[in-house]
Amino acid sequence: MTSKPVSTPSFSRYIAIVMSFGVAIFQATRGHWMEVTGLIGLGSGLILLMLAAPSPDLHRPARPALRWAALTCFVLTAAAVWHVYQRDY
Repeated sequence: MTSKPVSTPSFSRYIAIVMSFGVAIFQATRGHWMEVTGLIGLGSGLILLMLAAPSPDLHRPARPALRWAALTCFVLTAAAVWHVYQRDY
């Protein structure tokens, strides 16, 4: 049984990572720390998902522990979004 081919991450994923960290820096200068938490969680989760994927070029197997860490980051992002939503409305 062979595994399915792995594609490289799309360019839009890199844009989302850079933008999430850039907006997090902007929000930190304004003192909005809950927004910073959510944006850092989003960017970190995307990076961890890229690192968790198997890479046939580098002979690197999949890393399920990093997938769980990415899921934790996304849960943190969802909690920050919920908190900001509850605070503003």
